[in-house]
Amino acid sequence: MNEKDCVLLQYLVEEQSLTKAAERLYITQPALTYRLHQLEKEFGVPIIVKHAKGAKLTPEGEYLAAYAKKSLDDLNKMKDYIINMRNEVKGTLRLGVASYFGLYKLPR
Repeated sequence: MNEKDCVLLQYLVEEQSLTKAAERLYITQPALTYRLHQLEKEFGVPIIVKHAKGAKLTPEGEYLAAYAKKSLDDLNKMKDYIINMRNEVKGTLRLGVASYFGLYKLPR
């Protein structure tokens, strides 16, 4: 399971619909279903159950989605930490201020 699979599971939890999750991922619904089947084969358990109003995660799928969320959070924290290890602040700061204040009161 990779980062894209984690994002896929998060969108599926949020949307409760294969079609809407596929739209958010910018992929087709059959491609999403195929990837879910691959995950089911990998773990050997069903992840979703389809019904008339969309798709619902099985208990195993819910656990996997919770693990995926934790993994994504940890990955983002690690990326932020590595970027900020040198204690240098980098990036662009954009302020929405009145033109007078921006021209005469703020430093260049």
